[in-house]
Amino acid sequence: MEVALGLIIATSFTKVANSLKFLVMKKGPKYYQKPGYNTREQALADGAVIWTYGSFLDELLAFFGLGLALYFIALTYGKVTKESVIRYTTKCAYCRKEISQKALRCPMCTSWLDGREDKETTAIPRDNSD
Repeated sequence: MEVALGLIIATSFTKVANSLKFLVMKKGPKYYQKPGYNTREQALADGAVIWTYGSFLDELLAFFGLGLALYFIALTYGKVTKESVIRYTTKCAYCRKEISQKALRCPMCTSWLDGREDKETTAIPRDNSD
């Protein structure tokens, strides 16, 4: 689920970034022969670099709208399933790898995380007469 949310947000952000690439910074060679450009297509055909701020604002609003919608979907998912979309991790005390907080045993080094390995386990009783 995290990967899907990340891809959706990345695609939307790419659209915002691509809509920002049009900025009137360089006029084309035919700009001075006629009184400017009447349409965006004329400017692009002439080789001018233009900025259409309307499409940028449109994509920016769509990005924030999508983010808000995904937030509410994740919030609803969390309330219905009693699980968080974000998986919280901790480091294993033995191998220092990132593992789930709910894990009882590390999948990397197979050590128990509830303290079983710290207790003395032997079949021979200890003689404490010393």
